[in-house]
Amino acid sequence: MENKKLFLQLKIKGNFGVGFRRSLKEKAEELDVCGYVKNTSEVELELEVYGKKESIHSFLEFCNVGNGKRNIFLVETTEIKAGSEFKGFKIIPSPKIKQSVLKKLFSFYKNLSRG
Repeated sequence: MENKKLFLQLKIKGNFGVGFRRSLKEKAEELDVCGYVKNTSEVELELEVYGKKESIHSFLEFCNVGNGKRNIFLVETTEIKAGSEFKGFKIIPSPKIKQSVLKKLFSFYKNLSRG
């Protein structure tokens, strides 16, 4: 039996809520899928995953269903050429926004609402 491996890039959109990236990591580890997940916006995640074809298909099913009552849509799946194989599955932290930028944004929106 052939153990074909797949290397995919995924885009997922939806209302993830707290803990969704962690649940993706746990499912990936359960299925022996390697790669990463990171936020590209508040409603979109990017993933690169590598593993046995059967494991990847099970992982994709989980991505479509999620871990609860969330509205989640797997919007793009692209097979990519494997560069180097991943070891493990990582959650890439979201970039931190400087406090000064947040204060400026808050002030800007506060002034808009005063009209």
